[in-house]
Amino acid sequence: MDRLLDRDALREEKGIDYSGRHLARLEQAGRFPRAVRPGGPKGRKFWRESEVDELFAGLALARGHGVGKPRARAESRRGKRSENAES
Repeated sequence: MDRLLDRDALREEKGIDYSGRHLARLEQAGRFPRAVRPGGPKGRKFWRESEVDELFAGLALARGHGVGKPRARAESRRGKRSENAES
């Protein structure tokens, strides 16, 4: 069974600190998983943890780096800064 995350868990565990309105806009645009309401249409919103994790894993791959893989681009920038500082 998939774990359900409320807005507090999204913020505290996943680092997603979006307002409820922004989350609703992202859902409508298909850019964030649809919330489920186990208590009916007026109940609290929850998101399936697996869907949230899949979304961000896919975004990381689309940007050219996998989850846990260091960013080569950021490392190369750091190297250039130290070279410039030494000259």
